[in-house]
Amino acid sequence: MIKTLSPMGPNYSQSTRVYPDPDRLDSWKEIANYLRREVRTVQLWEKNEGLPVHRHFHKRLGSVFALRSEVESWKLQVSRIAGSPEPESAKLPTPGACPENRITIYVLPLENAGDIERQCLCDAVVANTISALEQLNPGQVGIVIPKDAMQWEQCESPARIADSESLNYLLRWNLEDDGKDVRVNVALRFADTNVAAWSHTYRYRPSEFEELPTNVADQIFHCVWLKLFASSKSLQSGSRHEKPGSREAYLKGRYFWNQRNEEGLRKAISCFESAIKEDPQYALAYSGLADSLTLLSFYEIVSPFEAMPSARRAALKAIELDPNLAEAHASFADVLLHFDRDWQAADREYRRSSQCNPEYALGYHWYAN
Repeated sequence: MIKTLSPMGPNYSQSTRVYPDPDRLDSWKEIANYLRREVRTVQLWEKNEGLPVHRHFHKRLGSVFALRSEVESWKLQVSRIAGSPEPESAKLPTPGACPENRITIYVLPLENAGDIERQCLCDAVVANTISALEQLNPGQVGIVIPKDAMQWEQCESPARIADSESLNYLLRWNLEDDGKDVRVNVALRFADTNVAAWSHTYRYRPSEFEELPTNVADQIFHCVWLKLFASSKSLQSGSRHEKPGSREAYLKGRYFWNQRNEEGLRKAISCFESAIKEDPQYALAYSGLADSLTLLSFYEIVSPFEAMPSARRAALKAIELDPNLAEAHASFADVLLHFDRDWQAADREYRRSSQCNPEYALGYHWYAN
């Protein structure tokens, strides 16, 4: 088998001779070619369908590999669950499907304000982004693409661009090249007012151009998803009737938990347990209990084999009681990260936390770690 990571650290692994492995696929492109799909599609399969992809954490971002044997096992598992060899995320919207609350996004041409040599880069960005946006809640979101740039320039009103579509948003963007780096300025605007609902600028150095199209598409996909869907689905803790006693105990628990020492954490556990005793259906209290147990282990106050199984049970109970609670998914992600060392599962749970509530700052903080 190939030697990839070593317990001796990254310097040791770099000096270790690497032997080719015929079972190994060493990049997103090789994985995509093996599955006969686009790179963006297999990346979505990893996030949404559990496609087994491994990462080199001592190398640059995006260094990945997969094993053919694991991919084949995954394909069989997906086939048994779905009754079809195609994962659900691979299905495109049904032509003509137009639900009542359908959202349409008009993707304007990517304006190239830089050198003409950057046109190939622009084309790759557009292709990757459109492929990504087509995966946004298929059937509920429609992507409208102009036949040519003049179609937009000659139109007085965005609503008249497509007779069969009632446009909601415009994706307007441009690429600038100042000779040192490239900037992609992106804005999602309301079609009727042209007011920006979201905007961002992505900067890349020449050494990063190879990854630019995929990374920009990935960022736009997640930001647009969060803007259009996550905020409206966010379920705040006050959406259910809370017993005053359990709520008070929970807030006291968070106060002691924030002290980040043994005495405070043990008091926090007592408060969270009191909140659960008062209201066994209070998901936030289980999340707080999981966080307290995780920190006891993280600070080496209690053995992880003693604390983490209980933390896992508490986090899973919180998710069971409230599947849309951001705190619960972040708590479970922390268990997966610090105890299981399951990077892919932790990544999915951290992302799920931000999708449930884009304003839950602690989830972003832990994900950044």
